[in-house]
Amino acid sequence: MKLKGKVALITGSGKGIGRAIALTFAEEGADVAINALHLSSAENAAKEIQKFGTKVITIEADVAEVEDVDR
Repeated sequence: MKLKGKVALITGSGKGIGRAIALTFAEEGADVAINALHLSSAENAAKEIQKFGTKVITIEADVAEVEDVDR
């Protein structure tokens, strides 16, 4: 596990390439923060990540919006 003990925040990780990256980070041992525009897609990705035994949290936010980033 190359990333054991590390934490990754991956934006746009609710689906597509971002989701695949988040899964790879978790598979390599990283705890992952899933960021997506819609909480439902973030939660679905989190369910997949849980199978790797790493910690995962979901964050619904648009990183292009200052208010969302500040929150």
